[in-house]
Amino acid sequence: MRKRHRDHAFKLYKTLLKYFEGIEETLSPFTLFLFVRIFSGFFMSLYVLLYAFRVRNATIPFMSFVELFAYATLMMITVLSADHAQRKADQFRLSLYEYRRIDSTMERKCDRFVEDSKYLKLTAWGVFTIQKPLLLGVVAWIFTYTTVLLQFS
Repeated sequence: MRKRHRDHAFKLYKTLLKYFEGIEETLSPFTLFLFVRIFSGFFMSLYVLLYAFRVRNATIPFMSFVELFAYATLMMITVLSADHAQRKADQFRLSLYEYRRIDSTMERKCDRFVEDSKYLKLTAWGVFTIQKPLLLGVVAWIFTYTTVLLQFS
């Protein structure tokens, strides 16, 4: 019974790797395009807001606030969902590694799972990995961009 359960788990893992490859291959260019669109729209909205604040008589466009919020929310949802999927797949990979303790003949097969961690990453067409630390980098980039815009105005 235990051997059948283990074999089923390994087949499931191979299927998971295949799905991650398919997702990465299919959605990776789209994800890069999505992030380029999010960044360009976000910075354009930020520029419009800073320009409206700089010019005393200009009305502050309400839609720019809405767009800024929408772009930030879309980016957070994309990054957090991709990070969650990667963590769940990695947890499953590590749970299969526990079979090493049960069956000593599985040691070589289980060692391969340690190496498979590089395949369980979702990227934006290989440019960057979509994980939580990306959000911190984006916040730093936005802060720098805002500082530069304020200095030149």
